[in-house]
Amino acid sequence: MVSDDGCKNDILYDLEHNKMIFPEKKLQEAYRDYLGSVWDECGAMILAGKPVSYTKEQFSTSFRNTLSKYRGPEYRFQRKINKFNNDPLKETFIQQLLDIGDFTISDRDIIARYISQCYDYLMNMQNMVSEHYVKREDIEQTEEDAFYKWREKFKRLYLELRTTTDNDKVNGIALQLLDEIRQIPLNIADSIPLDNYHSNGCFYHLSNGDSPRIGWHKNWEKYKKNNG
Repeated sequence: MVSDDGCKNDILYDLEHNKMIFPEKKLQEAYRDYLGSVWDECGAMILAGKPVSYTKEQFSTSFRNTLSKYRGPEYRFQRKINKFNNDPLKETFIQQLLDIGDFTISDRDIIARYISQCYDYLMNMQNMVSEHYVKREDIEQTEEDAFYKWREKFKRLYLELRTTTDNDKVNGIALQLLDEIRQIPLNIADSIPLDNYHSNGCFYHLSNGDSPRIGWHKNWEKYKKNNG
Protein backbone atom coordinates (compact mmCIF):
# COMPACT_ATOMS: atom_id res chain seq x y z
CA MET A 1 0.00 0.00 0.00
CA VAL A 2 1.27 3.47 -0.90
CA SER A 3 0.53 6.61 1.15
CA ASP A 4 -0.82 9.88 -0.27
CA ASP A 5 2.54 11.59 0.28
CA GLY A 6 4.32 8.61 -1.26
CA CYS A 7 2.14 8.78 -4.37
CA LYS A 8 2.65 12.52 -4.75
CA ASN A 9 6.40 12.35 -4.23
CA ASP A 10 6.85 9.50 -6.70
CA ILE A 11 4.72 11.22 -9.33
CA LEU A 12 6.49 14.57 -8.97
CA TYR A 13 9.85 12.82 -9.11
CA ASP A 14 8.90 11.12 -12.39
CA LEU A 15 7.58 14.34 -13.89
CA GLU A 16 10.57 16.41 -12.82
CA HIS A 17 13.00 13.89 -14.31
CA ASN A 18 11.07 13.85 -17.58
CA LYS A 19 10.66 17.61 -17.93
CA MET A 20 12.33 17.70 -21.30
CA ILE A 21 9.42 15.87 -22.95
CA PHE A 22 6.81 18.25 -21.51
CA PRO A 23 6.19 21.85 -22.48
CA GLU A 24 6.78 23.64 -19.17
CA LYS A 25 3.29 25.17 -19.05
CA LYS A 26 1.70 21.70 -19.14
CA LEU A 27 3.71 20.23 -16.29
CA GLN A 28 1.11 20.90 -13.58
CA GLU A 29 -1.70 19.77 -15.85
CA ALA A 30 0.16 16.53 -16.51
CA TYR A 31 0.69 16.07 -12.76
CA ARG A 32 -3.04 16.47 -12.03
CA ASP A 33 -3.93 14.07 -14.82
CA TYR A 34 -1.35 11.52 -13.65
CA LEU A 35 -2.44 11.74 -10.01
CA GLY A 36 -6.10 11.53 -11.02
CA SER A 37 -5.55 8.28 -12.91
CA VAL A 38 -3.85 6.80 -9.84
CA TRP A 39 -6.71 7.74 -7.52
CA ASP A 40 -9.32 6.48 -9.98
CA GLU A 41 -7.71 3.06 -9.86
CA CYS A 42 -7.40 3.17 -6.07
CA GLY A 43 -11.06 4.24 -5.79
CA ALA A 44 -12.11 1.27 -7.90
CA MET A 45 -10.28 -1.03 -5.47
CA ILE A 46 -12.13 0.51 -2.51
CA LEU A 47 -15.54 0.14 -4.18
CA ALA A 48 -14.73 -3.47 -4.97
CA GLY A 49 -13.85 -4.09 -1.31
CA LYS A 50 -10.25 -4.91 -2.17
CA PRO A 51 -7.15 -3.82 -0.21
CA VAL A 52 -5.76 -0.61 -1.67
CA SER A 53 -2.28 -1.18 -3.03
CA TYR A 54 -0.29 0.33 -5.86
CA THR A 55 2.94 -1.02 -7.26
CA LYS A 56 5.80 0.74 -9.01
CA GLU A 57 4.80 -1.13 -12.18
CA GLN A 58 1.31 0.38 -12.01
CA PHE A 59 2.82 3.83 -11.50
CA SER A 60 5.01 3.26 -14.55
CA THR A 61 2.04 2.23 -16.72
CA SER A 62 -0.02 5.26 -15.66
CA PHE A 63 2.94 7.54 -16.25
CA ARG A 64 3.56 6.19 -19.76
CA ASN A 65 -0.11 6.76 -20.60
CA THR A 66 0.20 10.36 -19.39
CA LEU A 67 3.34 10.89 -21.45
CA SER A 68 1.60 9.66 -24.59
CA LYS A 69 -1.18 12.19 -24.10
CA TYR A 70 1.05 15.21 -23.46
CA ARG A 71 3.65 14.44 -26.06
CA GLY A 72 1.10 15.24 -28.71
CA PRO A 73 1.04 13.50 -32.10
CA GLU A 74 3.51 10.75 -32.93
CA TYR A 75 6.82 11.98 -34.25
CA ARG A 76 7.08 11.74 -38.02
CA PHE A 77 10.55 10.87 -39.24
CA GLN A 78 11.77 12.96 -42.14
CA ARG A 79 14.22 12.37 -44.96
CA LYS A 80 15.57 15.75 -46.02
CA ILE A 81 19.30 15.33 -46.61
CA ASN A 82 19.55 15.19 -50.40
CA LYS A 83 22.50 17.53 -50.88
CA PHE A 84 25.91 17.24 -49.24
CA ASN A 85 28.32 20.13 -49.66
CA ASN A 86 31.47 18.35 -48.46
CA ASP A 87 33.36 15.59 -50.24
CA PRO A 88 31.59 12.36 -49.14
CA LEU A 89 34.78 10.36 -49.65
CA LYS A 90 36.33 12.29 -46.77
CA GLU A 91 33.68 11.00 -44.37
CA THR A 92 35.25 8.41 -42.07
CA PHE A 93 32.33 6.01 -42.24
CA ILE A 94 32.40 6.09 -46.05
CA GLN A 95 36.14 5.39 -46.00
CA GLN A 96 35.53 2.43 -43.68
CA LEU A 97 32.88 0.95 -45.97
CA LEU A 98 35.04 1.54 -49.05
CA ASP A 99 37.97 -0.15 -47.32
CA ILE A 100 36.11 -3.46 -46.95
CA GLY A 101 34.64 -3.43 -50.48
CA ASP A 102 31.02 -2.60 -49.64
CA PHE A 103 31.01 -0.41 -52.77
CA THR A 104 33.43 1.27 -55.16
CA ILE A 105 34.23 4.95 -55.68
CA SER A 106 32.09 4.93 -58.84
CA ASP A 107 28.95 3.87 -56.88
CA ARG A 108 27.81 7.46 -56.35
CA ASP A 109 24.13 6.58 -55.76
CA ILE A 110 25.04 4.17 -52.97
CA ILE A 111 27.40 6.70 -51.37
CA ALA A 112 24.71 9.39 -51.55
CA ARG A 113 22.17 7.11 -49.86
CA TYR A 114 24.55 6.24 -47.01
CA ILE A 115 25.34 9.93 -46.48
CA SER A 116 21.61 10.69 -46.36
CA GLN A 117 20.99 7.91 -43.84
CA CYS A 118 23.73 9.13 -41.51
CA TYR A 119 22.76 12.79 -41.57
CA ASP A 120 18.98 12.24 -41.67
CA TYR A 121 19.42 10.22 -38.47
CA LEU A 122 21.26 13.12 -36.82
CA MET A 123 18.71 15.67 -38.05
CA ASN A 124 15.77 13.66 -36.71
CA MET A 125 17.44 13.11 -33.33
CA GLN A 126 17.99 16.86 -32.98
CA ASN A 127 14.37 17.53 -33.94
CA MET A 128 13.03 14.98 -31.45
CA VAL A 129 14.91 16.66 -28.61
CA SER A 130 13.99 20.22 -29.58
CA GLU A 131 10.32 19.23 -30.03
CA HIS A 132 10.26 17.46 -26.62
CA TYR A 133 9.57 13.94 -27.87
CA VAL A 134 12.61 12.54 -26.09
CA LYS A 135 15.49 13.69 -23.92
CA ARG A 136 19.06 13.85 -25.15
CA GLU A 137 19.85 11.12 -22.62
CA ASP A 138 17.42 8.80 -24.45
CA ILE A 139 19.37 9.21 -27.68
CA GLU A 140 22.66 8.69 -25.88
CA GLN A 141 21.27 5.47 -24.42
CA THR A 142 20.14 4.26 -27.85
CA GLU A 143 23.61 4.89 -29.26
CA GLU A 144 25.16 3.11 -26.29
CA ASP A 145 22.87 0.12 -26.90
CA ALA A 146 23.85 0.16 -30.59
CA PHE A 147 27.53 0.17 -29.62
CA TYR A 148 27.14 -2.89 -27.39
CA LYS A 149 25.19 -4.76 -30.07
CA TRP A 150 28.04 -4.05 -32.50
CA ARG A 151 30.73 -5.04 -29.99
CA GLU A 152 29.07 -8.38 -29.27
CA LYS A 153 28.93 -9.28 -32.98
CA PHE A 154 32.44 -7.95 -33.69
CA LYS A 155 33.97 -10.12 -30.97
CA ARG A 156 32.02 -13.21 -32.01
CA LEU A 157 32.82 -12.96 -35.73
CA TYR A 158 36.52 -12.14 -35.32
CA LEU A 159 37.16 -14.69 -32.57
CA GLU A 160 38.80 -17.17 -34.96
CA LEU A 161 40.63 -14.56 -37.03
CA ARG A 162 42.73 -12.86 -34.38
CA THR A 163 46.05 -13.80 -35.97
CA THR A 164 45.14 -14.06 -39.66
CA THR A 165 46.91 -11.88 -42.22
CA ASP A 166 44.63 -12.92 -45.10
CA ASN A 167 42.92 -9.65 -46.00
CA ASP A 168 40.31 -11.40 -48.16
CA LYS A 169 39.16 -13.41 -45.13
CA VAL A 170 39.13 -10.31 -42.95
CA ASN A 171 37.08 -8.39 -45.52
CA GLY A 172 34.69 -11.31 -45.77
CA ILE A 173 34.10 -11.23 -42.03
CA ALA A 174 33.81 -7.42 -42.14
CA LEU A 175 31.08 -7.61 -44.79
CA GLN A 176 29.27 -10.30 -42.79
CA LEU A 177 29.44 -8.10 -39.69
CA LEU A 178 28.14 -5.12 -41.64
CA ASP A 179 25.27 -7.18 -43.08
CA GLU A 180 24.24 -8.43 -39.62
CA ILE A 181 24.41 -4.94 -38.12
CA ARG A 182 22.23 -3.56 -40.92
CA GLN A 183 19.45 -5.93 -39.85
CA ILE A 184 19.32 -4.64 -36.26
CA PRO A 185 16.30 -2.45 -35.40
CA LEU A 186 16.88 0.27 -32.81
CA ASN A 187 14.47 2.12 -30.51
CA ILE A 188 14.51 5.52 -28.84
CA ALA A 189 13.42 5.62 -25.17
CA ASP A 190 12.28 1.97 -25.49
CA SER A 191 9.10 3.16 -27.19
CA ILE A 192 9.88 4.93 -30.48
CA PRO A 193 11.12 2.44 -33.10
CA LEU A 194 13.62 3.46 -35.75
CA ASP A 195 13.07 2.00 -39.20
CA ASN A 196 15.88 0.28 -41.05
CA TYR A 197 16.92 3.51 -42.80
CA HIS A 198 17.45 5.46 -39.55
CA SER A 199 18.80 2.49 -37.58
CA ASN A 200 21.52 2.10 -40.19
CA GLY A 201 22.06 5.84 -40.03
CA CYS A 202 22.80 5.50 -36.32
CA PHE A 203 25.46 2.85 -36.94
CA TYR A 204 27.01 4.95 -39.73
CA HIS A 205 27.11 7.90 -37.33
CA LEU A 206 28.89 5.78 -34.72
CA SER A 207 31.50 4.79 -37.31
CA ASN A 208 32.10 8.38 -38.44
CA GLY A 209 34.14 11.37 -37.32
CA ASP A 210 37.66 11.79 -35.97
CA SER A 211 37.05 9.27 -33.18
CA PRO A 212 34.65 6.61 -34.49
CA ARG A 213 33.32 4.21 -31.88
CA ILE A 214 32.75 1.25 -34.19
CA GLY A 215 34.12 -0.22 -37.41
CA TRP A 216 34.00 -3.28 -39.68
CA HIS A 217 37.58 -4.29 -40.53
CA LYS A 218 39.62 -6.03 -37.86
CA ASN A 219 41.96 -3.03 -37.83
CA TRP A 220 39.24 -0.37 -38.04
CA GLU A 221 40.75 1.65 -35.17
CA LYS A 222 43.34 3.05 -37.58
CA TYR A 223 40.61 5.55 -38.52
CA LYS A 224 40.82 7.18 -35.11
CA LYS A 225 42.79 10.36 -35.71
CA ASN A 226 44.40 10.28 -32.25
CA ASN A 227 45.93 6.90 -33.11
CA GLY A 228 48.40 8.67 -35.34
